[in-house]
Amino acid sequence: MLEIGTVTRPDEQTVTFIALLLTVPLLFTDRPVRMIGCIYVYIIAFVIAALYIKEDYVLVADIIDAGVFGTISAIISTYMMSVKCQRILYGQKVVIMSEIDMLTGVRNRNSYEQNLSIYPSLCKKNLSCIFADLNGLHEVNNTKGHEAGDKMLQFVAEKLVEQFGKNNTYRIGGDEFVSFVIDGCADEIQKKINMVVRSAKEHEYYVSIGYDTGFCSDMDMGSLINTAEMRMYAAKKQFYQQKGMDRRIRVCPGQEQNMVSERLNQCEI
Repeated sequence: MLEIGTVTRPDEQTVTFIALLLTVPLLFTDRPVRMIGCIYVYIIAFVIAALYIKEDYVLVADIIDAGVFGTISAIISTYMMSVKCQRILYGQKVVIMSEIDMLTGVRNRNSYEQNLSIYPSLCKKNLSCIFADLNGLHEVNNTKGHEAGDKMLQFVAEKLVEQFGKNNTYRIGGDEFVSFVIDGCADEIQKKINMVVRSAKEHEYYVSIGYDTGFCSDMDMGSLINTAEMRMYAAKKQFYQQKGMDRRIRVCPGQEQNMVSERLNQCEI
């Protein structure tokens, strides 16, 4: 292109090179700095060639055109790359928001429901479901404010991630989390659960956790999760009985109170 613009018609203004400068942003995709650098390298090479080959009465016009349209090309390249980058970042942000809980950083319910059918195929021996619920979150929100409640959620989520991994931990409700362990050992799982409960208690947070394990040969995800949830509610009921109070039920007025009471009564196993 440089040869066509300088050698073939040295007595005429260069149109081919100017056309190249204007179409480069449409033909190539690269980092803006690299694109701009290449454009100005081409311009400098063109100017040097024009000084030796071009006729004097078109030389000045060609050099001015190369500089002006080269700058326009650089601006267009930067703008187009900026738009492309924004689209990519926006797409990634949408994906993250659809899969990640923004408060705790763990996976959200949408991701949980999408991945449920995948877990049976990931295990070779067994799959364990750990169902956790924060005790007293509503009271913390009511007495200390929602910021304190958010810190409680973030802390417990962090401890669950430490023990069970970020990719397998989900926040599925306001104060409910679910984690999965693939081919885990019962003693090791119980040890991890105890560490979560103990770490929370050291910060005056209380977590009720239940878990169940199913064999991959006859895996029933619904039954696995329901059993873990019921055992969690049994642990929650035991927690409030040991405390000698039922704060969770007292803060729920009317029909909502009855619903909580009925669910707790189902957990006697």
